[in-house]
Amino acid sequence: MKKNVARILPFSKGEYDPTYNYDVLDQVQSGVSVYQSKKPNNLGHPVTDTAWWQKYFDAAAAIEAATSNESPEVNNGAVVARLMAIDTNGQACSITPAKIVEYVLDALLDSDVLAIPKNVGE
Repeated sequence: MKKNVARILPFSKGEYDPTYNYDVLDQVQSGVSVYQSKKPNNLGHPVTDTAWWQKYFDAAAAIEAATSNESPEVNNGAVVARLMAIDTNGQACSITPAKIVEYVLDALLDSDVLAIPKNVGE
């Protein structure tokens, strides 16, 4: 017979719902932040209650930097490691520039043959 001893990995539960009974390590999204439950039987406690929730990720600074005219502009794409994104479930995530290019080439182009000069973008 199998018996769960402990949870070691977090589970995303989507948007915070005060009527849902969250378990320890459950993660929820509220606005641009992700919070992780510290305890089991977490029912009705707002994500701002630090006895029950820990802020796991906050995209506010990244959004501010991405939308501010005061943020430095990066002209060398080689130094960009990851880009902030929102997935199809509305969850904050990140993606590498190489994966964006791969997606464009695989999913969006309607051509079987694509020729790109080697020095494009230099």
